[in-house]
Amino acid sequence: MTGATTLNLYDGPDAAAPVRQVALRDVALPLSIEEKQPGALRVMLDDKQYWVRSVEVRTTRGVNAKCGAIVQASSTQSAATPGAGTRACK
Repeated sequence: MTGATTLNLYDGPDAAAPVRQVALRDVALPLSIEEKQPGALRVMLDDKQYWVRSVEVRTTRGVNAKCGAIVQASSTQSAATPGAGTRACK
């Protein structure tokens, strides 16, 4: 969420209202995702479990590509290069 200064924390993945709201400046980011449910992510904060709405946060994911050694050595692009797609891994 662009410009957000707070993070809403819920007691469950389907909770209607947040049980807590924290200022982003008070949270050690990034938070590790402990569990995923449709539309929600479970995180630990202050030794307590909370849920955040996935539409309210930005997540990063690892890339698992099968680029061969020859492609990797001969190209500056990789599977992680945005837009490289099938051109980078053949």
